Amino acid sequence: MQTNQIRAQQSVTSLTRHAPQRANGVDPFHGLENRDFCNAFWGTGDVGPNVLFARMRGAERTTDELRNFWQERTNIEEEYAQKLAKLSQVPIGVEEVGELRASLDILRKETEAQATSHLELADRMRNVLEKQTAEFHMKQINHRRAFQANMEKKLKNRLTQESFAAKAKEKYEIDRGRINSFVQQLTYMTGVDYQRVEAKLNRTRETAKANEKDFAAFTQTVIELLEEWQNEWKSFCDSCHDLEEDRMEFMKDNLWLYANEVSTLCVSDDQVNPHFPLLQPLSDD
Repeated sequence: MQTNQIRAQQSVTSLTRHAPQRANGVDPFHGLENRDFCNAFWGTGDVGPNVLFARMRGAERTTDELRNFWQERTNIEEEYAQKLAKLSQVPIGVEEVGELRASLDILRKETEAQATSHLELADRMRNVLEKQTAEFHMKQINHRRAFQANMEKKLKNRLTQESFAAKAKEKYEIDRGRINSFVQQLTYMTGVDYQRVEAKLNRTRETAKANEKDFAAFTQTVIELLEEWQNEWKSFCDSCHDLEEDRMEFMKDNLWLYANEVSTLCVSDDQVNPHFPLLQPLSDD
């Protein structure tokens, strides 16, 4: 029950909520160019980058979990092989003779052979399945360190500059509103009140010039960053697309290899030694 509950929990990096509904398990958009990564992760609010960043981290975690699975599976296979090997050394029927003694001796030899087979499977799982998975996991880590970390920094910097530009614009618009208000007040004021409002107007105009200058500078920075971001983001999406396609192929090959190895071992375990003596049941006579 607890295992089922754990499996039912959905990761925060899962794309389930973004996946389209499928009819009979078929994705109607599979193969369309608009589903390529370089076309799919765009839009307002920078939702696309956050989704792709999370997906790549989730994919890396999946590979690491598979590596841990192979490691634990190998340990289980080794432990089982060691127990079989130990069991094969236990004497059986030392008091017996004839076909029964031969059958019991072959039972031990068959158990020893099974131990060897399972130990060989454990060795292949460690040196092939686990090793391949660890290598691909390192490939994902290098991609994250070399490309994704840089893109995350660039996104953070661009968003920071955009917030600066938005705040500068807000300040400038507030100053323009105050200037219009002061100009309106001067139309009906005289004397000391006129001079006081006029002084406020002049100070506000100076502040507005500074805020306008900041707004223009931040806007120019954002424009430059956007152009740089768009080019680099497309390239990053392409690299993620390639890596995910490689991951799908790797996972398929890796799992099929495991299935074939286990199937081969099961067939080997099921085979009866052709030289195993067949004991005839005792007659009722």
